[in-house]
Amino acid sequence: SEEIDFTNVSGKDKKIYWNAKKNEIAEICKRFHLDFQRNKFEHVSVFAIGPIPLLMYLGSHLDNTIQTKFFPLHRDGSRMWYKGSAKAKYSFRLVRENKSQDGVALLISLSGFVQTEAIPEEVLKNYTIYELFLDPQPNYNFLRTEKDLLNFQQEYTNSLSKIQNLHKNLKEISIFPAIPA
Repeated sequence: SEEIDFTNVSGKDKKIYWNAKKNEIAEICKRFHLDFQRNKFEHVSVFAIGPIPLLMYLGSHLDNTIQTKFFPLHRDGSRMWYKGSAKAKYSFRLVRENKSQDGVALLISLSGFVQTEAIPEEVLKNYTIYELFLDPQPNYNFLRTEKDLLNFQQEYTNSLSKIQNLHKNLKEISIFPAIPA
């Protein structure tokens, strides 16, 4: 069992905090992967809550060679998936086209719409912008069943494939999420 604690740490407004936490995640994941191989574990369960950029960084260190199950923290405090069928529906759209083929921005609007004022001016001016969103309306309570999460993973992968197919010389995809932990 590994724990990465983001609570009660000051300095979230400083680059040194984010770099230190990224290094901590990388080190723990490196040790974890070695332990996982050595001990022949069958799966990993992730119970995550914390700053979205760090959770995304953690996710980038988990790969599909290890069966990984994610559990949300629901608003009622529950950590388990609810029973029932998936209700969340996702859509993908072009928000704004730009002639530059180097960079693309992907807005992920699930718990709310990503506000354009949160996007750096350079990205707004130079990047083609796409959005993957909860249809018809983003909300905090959409992620109820594990199938809702699996459907999102599929739509996210499909969105990245569409972007890569449309932008052959793509060098960077900047992601701007409004998502639950």
